[in-house]
Amino acid sequence: MGLSTSSGLRVGRGSPGPRNLISDVPGVTVGHVTIRDGAGVNTGVTAVLPHQGDLFRDKVLAASAVINGFGKTAGLIQVEELGTIETPIVLTNTLSVGTAYTALVKYAMARNPDIGRTAGTVNPLVCECNDGSLNDIRGLHVTEEHVLAAIESAKADFAEGSVGGGTGMSCLGFKGGIGSASRVAVLDGFTDLEGNRYYQQVKTLAEQEGAQVLPICAKLEQDVAELEGEERQMFLEELGVEESGLDRLIKCSYTLLGLISFLTYGKDECRAWTIQKGTKAPRAAGKIHTDIERGFIRAEVIAYEDMMKCGSVNAAKEKGLLRSEGKEYVVQDGDMIYFRFNV
Repeated sequence: MGLSTSSGLRVGRGSPGPRNLISDVPGVTVGHVTIRDGAGVNTGVTAVLPHQGDLFRDKVLAASAVINGFGKTAGLIQVEELGTIETPIVLTNTLSVGTAYTALVKYAMARNPDIGRTAGTVNPLVCECNDGSLNDIRGLHVTEEHVLAAIESAKADFAEGSVGGGTGMSCLGFKGGIGSASRVAVLDGFTDLEGNRYYQQVKTLAEQEGAQVLPICAKLEQDVAELEGEERQMFLEELGVEESGLDRLIKCSYTLLGLISFLTYGKDECRAWTIQKGTKAPRAAGKIHTDIERGFIRAEVIAYEDMMKCGSVNAAKEKGLLRSEGKEYVVQDGDMIYFRFNV
């Protein structure tokens, strides 16, 4: 939950999320197993789950930062090389990192029988909490069962302090523990648009001029531009963004200019054509070639969304989604059209 507001101290510049916990990120949960015996054993396990699905199948984009270069971690090299996480993140005492690693391997294999066979191997991610000054660390009290129990107990509202991997931790001579906080990330330059005075000033000016306002994050657009295909789509989905700023800018520009697009298709290609909104079918055909406009007979139309739902043009035709339109038909944005003509 971070620092109490009663402390009068403020760390960082962002605003905390609803819980002020890492679990403010949708899907993230945290679980603990605390091990104490009252006679010197003060240790445990903390597990962080980035989402609730199969992490090996649905990997999470990630990176790491080394602060003092003295941590006994497992899995960070692959995180740096591939930029993904594929198991829960486990925190435990230094000498139990290997036990946690084995537990994560078994956890992943139990859910993915193809690991090491038809699929690649798994990269467990384990970080250490050196609790040797307050714990009988040589006793190796953490077991694989403790690790699995921490994973299974993960939830959005979790305990902080002297629990889990933080049970035996100390910091600069003081008792340490597990803590968490969250900050609302700025996406596309703004989050709280209504509370952003700069945005409001631009919005007011735009309204006076009959214009639109489209906030865009240049850094995000740079990152998106470097990706292609599925990797690009995955990146946007991880950020919770449906479209890039460039795509939104194009759509906004089309709206302001009163433009739409229709598609033509054949065996070898599919092509988009830009026309004014309200254009009738023969005039749209003339965008391709004047002969098609002059000899226009009819337009065979399928909505793009219908085609995508069916999976192909032929499948859409079989479901009766192809319609024949005449000279008075007003072409709609996203229409897929096959023009019939004779000259």
